[in-house]
Amino acid sequence: MKAGMIMDTNPPDTDSWWYALFEERRPDNAELFRQPSGRSLDAENLKNLEPGYYANLVSTFDADEIRCYVDGEYGWIKDGKPIYTDYSDTLHCAEVAPLPNLEIIRGWDFGLTPACVWTQQLPDGRFLVFDELCGDDVDIHQFAQAVTDHHEQRGYSRNVVDIGDPAGMARSATNRSTEARSCFQILQGQKIKILPGEQTLTIRLGSIKRALQLMRGGSPVFVLHPRCMMLRKGFQGRYQYRRLKISGAQERYEDTPDKNMYSHPHDALQYVGGRVFGGVLRARDTKPPILMRPEVPLDAEMGY
Repeated sequence: MKAGMIMDTNPPDTDSWWYALFEERRPDNAELFRQPSGRSLDAENLKNLEPGYYANLVSTFDADEIRCYVDGEYGWIKDGKPIYTDYSDTLHCAEVAPLPNLEIIRGWDFGLTPACVWTQQLPDGRFLVFDELCGDDVDIHQFAQAVTDHHEQRGYSRNVVDIGDPAGMARSATNRSTEARSCFQILQGQKIKILPGEQTLTIRLGSIKRALQLMRGGSPVFVLHPRCMMLRKGFQGRYQYRRLKISGAQERYEDTPDKNMYSHPHDALQYVGGRVFGGVLRARDTKPPILMRPEVPLDAEMGY
C-alpha cells in the first residue's frame, strides 16, 4: 500500500514552506502541478464556473491579488511596490543551459554584500540568466575568488566579459586590506578584466523591463534559471520600492529601489542589461553621456 498526500492552494508567499519545498528543495518524492492563468487561452475548468468568473475577480482585486488568485503566480509581502510588474514566473522562469563556447557576460555589484550573475545572449536572441552568487560580509578579494571557483566548478566557458558597478572604480572604504585599491583594480589583479556598467538608474531598470517585454517566435527573450533564487524572489516582488509612511489612504513609495538582500544581485543584472538592452534607452536620453574610465587601463572595451 502506498502512502501520499494531494494538496491544492493558491500560490503562497515566496518565503513560505511551500515555496521552499517545491521551488528550492524540489525533492524527488514531491511534484508540483501549476494551473494556467484564468485569463489565458489555456484557462481550465471554465465550464464549471459562472460566466465571467475571472473577469469579475480582475475587476475587484488589486494587481497583487490578481497575480495570485487569477494568474496563479506566487505572491509577495505587500510592504512595497514591485519594480518588475512584467515578470511572470510561469513565462520567464525555466531551466536553461548556456552554450559551451559562447561568450558569458557576468555582472557584478560590490560592497560587503557583493553579488555576481551569469548571463548569455544566444544567437536566436534569447537572453539567459543562468546562475548567481551572493556574498554576505565578505570583501572583494574573497568574493572574486569564490566567483572564479564557482565558474570553474560549473565548467562554464572561459570566454567571459565582466561588467560591474562603475562606483567600483573608486577606492573602496569597504576593502579591509590595508592597501587602498579600488574593486576594479583588485579584480584586474586577479585576472578579471572588468568593465564599467551603466550608471543611470532609469536606463538600468528600463533595460531589464524592456528585456522582460520582448517576445520572439511566441517565446520570451528573457529566461531566468530557477537556481537563481535571489533574483527570482526579487522579480516576484522582493525587489521593490519601499512604501512611505504617510497619513491618509493614499499610498506613496520611494523613487528608488529599496536596498535589501535582493537588490544586490538585481543591481548586478542591471549592469549587464544596460549593455545588452540599454542602447535604445540611451538614444532617447537627451543628456550628454558621462564616460567613465577605470583607474587601471584595460586591454579593450566591448560594447553591445
